Amino acid sequence: MIIVITGPSGSGKTTLRRILNDEYGIPMLKNVTTRQKRPGEIDGVDYLFVTDAEFCRMRDEGDLLEWVEYSGNCYGLKRADHLTGITVLEAEGAKKLKGMFPGKVKIVYLEVPEQTRIKRMRDRGDTPEEVEKRVQRDRERFENSGIKDQADLVIDNTDIPSTVEKILGLLEGTFGQRPAEGRN
Repeated sequence: MIIVITGPSGSGKTTLRRILNDEYGIPMLKNVTTRQKRPGEIDGVDYLFVTDAEFCRMRDEGDLLEWVEYSGNCYGLKRADHLTGITVLEAEGAKKLKGMFPGKVKIVYLEVPEQTRIKRMRDRGDTPEEVEKRVQRDRERFENSGIKDQADLVIDNTDIPSTVEKILGLLEGTFGQRPAEGRN
């Protein structure tokens, strides 16, 4: 089972992935990116941070299941022997992965009011130019992507603990049990 969290910038995707891994032991699939690390992120934990050349090599050698360019950076999901866990993907990547592994992928789409997302992006250190670029790009990419129709769960993520509970409920409904808290 692969849980894919998707949504616009600042919707809380990485935060939720970290909570579900740290507090409930849900493995994180390895995402690769060419963007710069944000404060508090750890290479090899939050993402594999690579150069443009390294990313191109991985893509060309088939080491990535899917990849996308977003806001001037590349993001991809590293191919692995066991694809069980949680990942964060852009809308097109989420749909592609679900098409590659029907029945194995559950998509969680996070909705958050734009002003809340802007505040979150500013709070994490994005520049005003980066924020504006991401908001504009998200309007283009998410409004007409059809991802909400393909999502197994659409959540208003203005309250992180409530969102975690809803995702755990999805897992419980799929597996008949929910992950135990405090596993890591």
